[in-house]
Amino acid sequence: MKDLFDRATSGEPKFEGLRKEAREEMVRRKEEALPYLFSKLGTRDATERHAIKDIFLQMGESGIPYLLQGLKLKDWRSLIEVAFIIEEMKEKRGAPALTAIVANDNWRVRQAAISAIGEIGDSSFADVLLPSLSDGNELVRKAGAYALGQLKWKTRPEVLLPLLGDSFYGVRYSASFALSKSGAEETRSLINSFKKKSDKLARYHLIDAIGETQTDDAFAFLISITGDTDPLVRAFAVRMLANYQDKPEAMDAIKKLALEKDLVVRSEALTALQKAGPEE
Repeated sequence: MKDLFDRATSGEPKFEGLRKEAREEMVRRKEEALPYLFSKLGTRDATERHAIKDIFLQMGESGIPYLLQGLKLKDWRSLIEVAFIIEEMKEKRGAPALTAIVANDNWRVRQAAISAIGEIGDSSFADVLLPSLSDGNELVRKAGAYALGQLKWKTRPEVLLPLLGDSFYGVRYSASFALSKSGAEETRSLINSFKKKSDKLARYHLIDAIGETQTDDAFAFLISITGDTDPLVRAFAVRMLANYQDKPEAMDAIKKLALEKDLVVRSEALTALQKAGPEE
């Protein structure tokens, strides 16, 4: 099996055909190949990691027991590799085992596990991700916020609000993405939060999140802030109003802002008009 795996992981482009044949052969000989692949999960070789993932994906159902067992390993490289494979497979049976490593000492493992849970899409595991929002590592916080958005989690949107002012832009955008999945009731709560927020950065991201909900309250809110004294608030508002082109009031507001003296506001408004296309 070692010789077959060596052929399956040959890095030379000219050996692509042999590499493909070897991987297909390992899939056919899965009873022998799976224990060997399991033993290689912690490899440091990038080519080997890609090959292991590819072969597991081709094996499908046959490899699931080994992947679930892999989530019990102690080696962080093995845990990350298994999490990546389960994420790509969107294998729901992996979610319970992934929850056991979302608090792993290694931030890379936490990030990989959280991302996999988000991609699997089972919202019943959303609460397990909440501690990640206050993780000391910014990439883990980003993964947690984004995963909650993927799960369309709406239970307590207020816990995401502090992340809109995070020092890392990736966290801010992920939190905004998660909040954009809010329903009508949650959107009204976000609008109230906007009125109370003094942090400008958080206010700008809230406009994006509220605008993306596409609710009637969101539309009324966007119209109401087109007269805000802060030009960036107006700019964010007009950018979001471009999503409501079917509403005459939205187009009227965009046209008005296209005449603004402020360059940023005017630029966003003109972009929105271009997006809408020529009037009939």
